[in-house]
Formats: sequence, C-alpha cells, structure tokens
Amino acid sequence: MTTIDTPKASTAFNGPAQTHGFEFRINGAHTPYLELHMQPGQAFVGEAGTLMGQSDSVKMKSTLGDGSNSGFLSSLFRSVMRKIGGENFFINQYVNMSSDKVGKLSLAAALPGEIVAIDIAEHGNRIVAQRGSFLAAEQGAQLGSKMKLSLFGMLSNSVVMQEIKGEAWTFLNAPGNVQCIQLDAGEVYKTDARCLVAASDSVKLGMAFAGGLLTMVTGGEGAFVAKAEGPGTIWVGSKPFETKQALGPKR
Repeated sequence: MTTIDTPKASTAFNGPAQTHGFEFRINGAHTPYLELHMQPGQAFVGEAGTLMGQSDSVKMKSTLGDGSNSGFLSSLFRSVMRKIGGENFFINQYVNMSSDKVGKLSLAAALPGEIVAIDIAEHGNRIVAQRGSFLAAEQGAQLGSKMKLSLFGMLSNSVVMQEIKGEAWTFLNAPGNVQCIQLDAGEVYKTDARCLVAASDSVKLGMAFAGGLLTMVTGGEGAFVAKAEGPGTIWVGSKPFETKQALGPKR
C-alpha cells in the first residue's frame, strides 16, 4: 500500500498544475475553491450553486445531462442518473468564448474539507465517487450513477455511487482531509463506507464485518465497513459524507 500526496492548496505545489491545455490551482485549506485557467474555446461543467467568479469571456448556461452535445432524451436520461447519484438535475456549463485570451473560472467547495483533482484517464477512464461529491470536470466527461448491489451497498449510504468516465480531469469535494491510497493487486483496505470518496475502475468494492459481536456493538463504527481490494487507487476522507448535511450549504 502506498500513500500518494495530492495537490490540496496553492502552497502545496509550485504554481498551477497544467494538463490538457488548461491550468488549475486549488486555493484555501478549510473552505477551498478551484481556480481554472481555460484556453480559448475550452469548456468545463460544474455543479450548480458553486460559482465564485469568472472572466467576462467565460459564459455560463444551465443544461441537462453532462454538457455534451447529445440529444434531448439522452441528456434527460443523464440528468436523471446524476440526480440518482446525489447531484442536481441541471448542471452549469462554462465556455471561454474568447478567441485569444485565457479565461478564468473559480468554483467554491460546497462544504469545508478538500477539493481532490483526479485525472480519470490514469484510472482506467472510469471512477466511482461518493454521492454529492462532484464539483467540476472537463467537458467531455460522462457523468452518471452506478448501482452498488452488494450487501455493502444495501447496508450503507452508498447503494448508488456516482460514475464519472472519459479521458478528462474531474474535481471532487469531500469533508475533512483526503488520503489517496494506492493498493497492490489483492491488497485489501477497510474504511467507513461514508468516508470512501472515490475509487478507480480496477478496485473491487465490497463489505466486511467491523469486528466481533462486542466490537460491532460497542466500537462506534457500526456492524460493517467498506472493503476495497486492489489493484487500484482509492480516496478516503477523514470525515463521513453525512457531515455534508450538517456543515454544507443546502443546494
């Protein structure tokens, strides 16, 4: 098992991270925000209610689905799947309309904690993420939901998780501090299901007993914990996602 450092705030790395032609910086520690520098014509999608500021050249519109140029029924279906995955029915699309200038866009985290940047292409072009964790993504990412039909899913708040696919970057918001863990093949890591922020496509998710009968009754962790089996990457938060209802703004 390897713990991987991930960019958390602007002081954690020298200058903005750059990829796919855009730059991003995650600013702030307790209540962070995402700063994007968009090339001419570049587009992003962001969760409704998170806009902090934008350049004049960056135009915003609300849309169904995930901002892709798909038909109405396809967009409607994706919106329904996003809603099932714990997000808003509509999503905001941001496009830099300038032909020669970089556009700036800032999106605020929905709750105190961290913003996690993930290059989906590095994780099999697909990740699953906790309900309500989505903040933003490059346009082209496919957003939906994934049913978790295991006993783990039925006994936790993760019966349905978000599914994010494509060769794109996405940004997730999670309460508390987030640890990125690289699992070797066959390696198992257990965590509170509510603290599991995301997992790469290759990780097998399941459930396990928290311990013996006495531990399950008195340990304060419930009867079951989430079990992640490698190979792959998982992101685990120090606070459960139930904290979102207590600390985060109502969307």
